[in-house]
Amino acid sequence: MQKKRFVALTLAFALVLTMFVGLSAEPVSAASATYEVPVKIIYYSNEANDDVESIEKAVWKYAGSDTFTYNTKGYVTAQGSLKTKWTLKGSKRVKAKTGSKKLGSIARSTYKSGKLKSVAFKLYNKKGKSIGKGTEKYSRAKGSKGWISKISGKNGKIKYTVSYTYTFYSNGLPKTIKETSRVRGSKFVTTYGFNSNGFIASIKTKYGTTKYIYKYAGVKPVERYVYDDGFLMSKEVLVYGGKYTKDKKTYIGTINTNFMNNVSSFVRDALPPLYPWLAK
Repeated sequence: MQKKRFVALTLAFALVLTMFVGLSAEPVSAASATYEVPVKIIYYSNEANDDVESIEKAVWKYAGSDTFTYNTKGYVTAQGSLKTKWTLKGSKRVKAKTGSKKLGSIARSTYKSGKLKSVAFKLYNKKGKSIGKGTEKYSRAKGSKGWISKISGKNGKIKYTVSYTYTFYSNGLPKTIKETSRVRGSKFVTTYGFNSNGFIASIKTKYGTTKYIYKYAGVKPVERYVYDDGFLMSKEVLVYGGKYTKDKKTYIGTINTNFMNNVSSFVRDALPPLYPWLAK
């Protein structure tokens, strides 16, 4: 039952499809700093007959992978079959075109001073026929340290808002993000916790808590273990291939990509959204 509920929660996250409010326009650390970014993330599910907490007793089954490519500025240009074409001014983002009819959406993102300001979505069915449009605008409140504090969106005739409140580490990275979504008179709250490196550590909703434990090689995270209400459910293996970026939000965004798909406040600047936050 634990595994079934975990899968249901993951699917719910995927339906929201918001690929994490980015960092501020410039890296948190010094401009000369570089970060090695993963070129591949491999996913495994725990197929042990009994729910277990021990990594040694887990039975791992391959569940898929993501690959990443980057341009000379260190920005993501492809995540698997999902491609992004950037328009830059110097090293700052100005525009981005993401997706294709085959993937069900083409999204055009607009940036100001390197920060995501708005996205226009065109949605398509499996035959490549247009089935609708969506838009999102992003605002950053005073005191949010350059992070997105609100999404104002529209998918077809449905309007929605998503607001974010933060606590921060002394290095400027979020310690917690409280996400409150409102649509069709309903409200849903999710609280995300992060370690001081900017990597997801927990996701808490009224349905339960998911926690993430890391294994490092030096400063690089190389494995991430996922626990749902205390039970070991899956792991991710991060593979590196000598690719680097000076943009810390790209570094954090790619590492957090899988289970952060619905955290608009964390990754959208690094990995432009393909779908509206509210996906039909």
